[in-house]
Amino acid sequence: MFEMTLFRPNHTTHDALADFHRDFFRDFAPAVFTDRATRWSAVEVSETQEAVTITLDVPGVEQKNLDIKVEGDTLTAKAEGARPFTRQYTLPDTVDAEKTAAALKNGVLTITLPKREEVKPKTIQVQVA
Repeated sequence: MFEMTLFRPNHTTHDALADFHRDFFRDFAPAVFTDRATRWSAVEVSETQEAVTITLDVPGVEQKNLDIKVEGDTLTAKAEGARPFTRQYTLPDTVDAEKTAAALKNGVLTITLPKREEVKPKTIQVQVA
């Protein structure tokens, strides 16, 4: 049978908000607070005039368990093992995917995608006439 409580004299507004948040996150977004959430690695994407760099935290992942591929305009970073994950990124047309480099150091994977020469900024020397 359904029971509704409209008034609880010892229940503060803070308690009511805490109940709402607990119920909301338990029922609406259960994956946020489960082990599945730990499978996503932290990622940072940065861009300079020379390259686009993708940095992923991959603690405990060994080099042999990493697979980095570029197919068309998609970069895929995949890790196997205890904490598997797959991340895909759509590459801008300014990068030279053939020159992609990846390095693993202290649990941080850095993928560097150099920009094509023709899209890099050029400095033009001003001549005195």
